[in-house]
Amino acid sequence: MTGTSGAYRFPSVPIGTYTVRFELTGFKTFVRQGVQITVGFSAEINARLQISTVEETITVSGESPVVDTTAVKTGETFNKQMLQAVRAVLVPV
Repeated sequence: MTGTSGAYRFPSVPIGTYTVRFELTGFKTFVRQGVQITVGFSAEINARLQISTVEETITVSGESPVVDTTAVKTGETFNKQMLQAVRAVLVPV
């Protein structure tokens, strides 16, 4: 992390080649590779972190029942005994 002014310092880094990585939640990671540190060298690496995009995918799946909405009908099959029972109720003997 940087200080309040945004400055950072690593005063005792051994001689060598380094990769410097800046990362912070909500921002894209910035990487600088091949930073060579030699005797008496002061490397200044400034990074401007860009706001990262947050993507979220929600998948909802389900199968709806197959319904024929063009042929909505109700029906019943009557046998002879059922018709006679209905007739007996409707027509007094």
